[in-house]
Amino acid sequence: MNTKTLRGIDISEHNGHIDFEKLKEHVDFVIMRCGYGRNFEDQKDKTFEYNSSECERLHIPYGVYLYSYAQNAEMAKEEAEHALALVKGKKIDCGIWFDMEDEVLPNEGRKLSTMARSFVERIEDAGYLAGVYSSLSWFEYKLTGLYGINKWVAQWNDCLEYDGDSLIWQYSSAGRVPGVDTRVDMNIAESTLFESGGKFSTEGEEDVESIEILMTVIAEDGLNIRRSCSVDSEIKGAVRFGTVLHISEIIENEGLNWGYITAPKRFSGMWACVDYCAEVNHECDGVSYIVTPYIGLNVRTAPTVEAEIITALPNRTEVMAQFTYNGWMRIVSPVKGWAKCEYLEEK
Repeated sequence: MNTKTLRGIDISEHNGHIDFEKLKEHVDFVIMRCGYGRNFEDQKDKTFEYNSSECERLHIPYGVYLYSYAQNAEMAKEEAEHALALVKGKKIDCGIWFDMEDEVLPNEGRKLSTMARSFVERIEDAGYLAGVYSSLSWFEYKLTGLYGINKWVAQWNDCLEYDGDSLIWQYSSAGRVPGVDTRVDMNIAESTLFESGGKFSTEGEEDVESIEILMTVIAEDGLNIRRSCSVDSEIKGAVRFGTVLHISEIIENEGLNWGYITAPKRFSGMWACVDYCAEVNHECDGVSYIVTPYIGLNVRTAPTVEAEIITALPNRTEVMAQFTYNGWMRIVSPVKGWAKCEYLEEK
């Protein structure tokens, strides 16, 4: 699972005419807008044909994104059909991405996640690698239910602070590269972006990166994180009770079950014994709840009344749920933490 870091840009007609001869020595990949919205001729990016043909001529790996205006899952699927029509006959190396950022999109986490899955599933059914592009804040507070879906996270910063697993990080909107006269979005990706040539393979071993299970630590004294899947392996750190781990592979060794961690990022690529974890229930993901106690509600670092209090939310505060465990709800907005289910009412 060792990966190489690759650097690339994403472009659209707003970047004007690009000299790909100059550009090719300075990037590992390009992701370009193919269009936006549903399948209408005037909703095709004006530079897509030129940009895609130049990348193919010069053997620059590329993918595409479609800017979404969808209002529901059916419209998202229609936008997927639009993207597939635009890339027909093209050599897509880096997948087809669903750009979710416009203010006209619904402001409801569950609906947004359903829309994203509708788009991604249609693209994957056609044989392409697919994923979702959005900002860090959207992934943290709105698009919290995209388990097992590739993510392209925008955070213009020196480091990516997303707790989940991501395939691409857009780290700047003000880059300068030879061949592009305008400022351009800059990205870092893992080499796994190219492993399947932009498409999924049904041959050989299972692609464990496509699996994502969320588990919460239930060992009251916390859980050691190790370099490899053995109790004799070096301890690289520890996580406390209630910590949420993203697991992409589970194997058995020495009579114990070990999970390969993709998040939190500081422990990515390490192992934890998941016999001391519980898989979480996602039924409430993306649902809004209201704090019911008149005196407010404590939000804690772990699902226990002994855990440290992060903050107290006033009566009638709206919170966004992620999942439940043992009578507690993991919330992601307006703060991240744990609250008792009995004091929250679905909005």
